Amino acid sequence: MRKAGFLLVLALLALGVMGAYAQTKSVSIACWDTWYSPVGYNSNPPVWQEVQKRTGIKITFNVFDDYDTKIQTVIASGANLPDIFIVPPTWSGPIGVYRLALEKVIIPLDDLIASPDAVHIRQLLAQRTDYKKLLTAPDGHIYTIPDLPLTGIAQQFLIRDDWLKKLGLARPETADQWYAVLKAFKDRDPNGNGQADEVPWSFTAGNVGNIFMTAFGMTPQDYVADANGVVTAQFVSDAYKSYLTYLNKLYSENLMDREQRDESGLQALEAQNRVGMIAEWTDIYLRFENMVKSGGVANASVVALPPAHLAGQKQGYYVDRSPFWNHYAISASSKNAQAAIKLMDYLWADPDGLRLKEFGIQGKSFTMVSGQPAYTDFVLSNPDKLAPMDAVRSLGGSPSIFVHDLKEAYIAKAVDNPKLVQFFNDLPKYLVQPFPEVIPLEQESKDLTRILADLNTYRTEMMGKFINGQEPLSNYSQYVTTLKGMGLDQVVKIKQAQYDRYSGKK
Repeated sequence: MRKAGFLLVLALLALGVMGAYAQTKSVSIACWDTWYSPVGYNSNPPVWQEVQKRTGIKITFNVFDDYDTKIQTVIASGANLPDIFIVPPTWSGPIGVYRLALEKVIIPLDDLIASPDAVHIRQLLAQRTDYKKLLTAPDGHIYTIPDLPLTGIAQQFLIRDDWLKKLGLARPETADQWYAVLKAFKDRDPNGNGQADEVPWSFTAGNVGNIFMTAFGMTPQDYVADANGVVTAQFVSDAYKSYLTYLNKLYSENLMDREQRDESGLQALEAQNRVGMIAEWTDIYLRFENMVKSGGVANASVVALPPAHLAGQKQGYYVDRSPFWNHYAISASSKNAQAAIKLMDYLWADPDGLRLKEFGIQGKSFTMVSGQPAYTDFVLSNPDKLAPMDAVRSLGGSPSIFVHDLKEAYIAKAVDNPKLVQFFNDLPKYLVQPFPEVIPLEQESKDLTRILADLNTYRTEMMGKFINGQEPLSNYSQYVTTLKGMGLDQVVKIKQAQYDRYSGKK
């Protein structure tokens, strides 16, 4: 009886331990929803069912529509923080990381990364020392895991090559050549319907972008360091004024879209055979081309062009995609940190997890061919006419969180499409590296957060007004003075200090 009782106690203790461990196998994630609105995270799509099955971790998604506002409220309350969350302000690099670390809102990940549950994170950081360098905070710790979007690509000019050929036009390279092409698209009826209804250059509302900066000797980014390592803000330069003057000319002559279109509105315009050029990621050329063909133009041809350049120069430069997007942290209040790092490891660095996320469900969206995943017709010729990316996302793949894009997945979508492969392979020679986004010091983080919100809002508003003529370009110097009064010089000083730390000068 004593032995039986002892064994019973051991069994109960074991069950207690197992129960405690089972409780850690649940992780909550605060995030925004998927990039494919018909299938949200809380609808439990197949890919995320499989993630939970393979990791043994139950995931609870806390999906916020107005993410930054709501997560800041949760952080300020100090209660009910999820195990994993995207560090605000989002789409601002690592600005908020070190502040939350010093406030003990998030935990250092070093010990967790050193554990058996993070072997793939450890391997990736060992291979990519540049990643580790950018992720290491001023105190020497790593606090976050970032999105890893596909690099080696950029937003490019995507133009109707069939229109160019019909009008006998060469592919444009300089600002003047681009002006001539856009004006010909407007005036010479390239769609052949006898109406002046062409929109030479279109885009979605608020997404003019910086594509034409390259025609004025700049790269399409806000801050740059010259050959001597001196940092400047491009959006207060003389070249930037010339760029805005050019856009104002395009706007005043109706060579760029004046309508406020959403994505569906832009695609409808494409399907009506009315758009000459858009500026988008390389693979979007195929959507553009297919939309035109869907409207009855069987010979439609869209090509991706190199960056525009200054007259007298051989070429311009696009900026490679930032190596990081948003940053993911584990909250200090989490009781599931070990399970959280295991999940992060699987989603961010485990080859099995990456394949699941980017290719979807084997037998449905991909099969194995000669040891490599290959998309099925569900993706490449979707029965519901979904674009390849949307087909994958309809299963929960290619998610909006823990992004780690795979080059092989990108290329796989180009099966039987050598044009896209060519565009992709030609692009790197036109790319320069983006300005490094290092983790700011505490005071830097405070200053950047305080200054940039209003400064960037004002800059964006003034850009629109300069383009549409509400604000004359003669007031450009006043615009520069206002930005300096809002703290631009302090921002540049911080960017200089960060660049010096990154380059090893300080």
